[in-house]
Amino acid sequence: MSKEKYLKALDLLDDGKWDDAHNICQADEGTPMADWIHAHLHKEEGDMPNSGYWYRRYGTDHIKLELKEERELIRKTLKES
Repeated sequence: MSKEKYLKALDLLDDGKWDDAHNICQADEGTPMADWIHAHLHKEEGDMPNSGYWYRRYGTDHIKLELKEERELIRKTLKES
């Protein structure tokens, strides 16, 4: 896992560069952290069926947090790994 790469994806997302963040996650498809961020990206765009698919790949049905809270949790998880 490249935590720097995933933190960069979150920074890009914060900067409104959804496509760039998506490209990072898509390139690492099948990696749990990439799948979680991928799910989060589709949740942000409102594509819940696609988001749900990526959450299930990550290992859960969904995460019941607001976007900001979930993004903070992802960052915290990355920094602790």
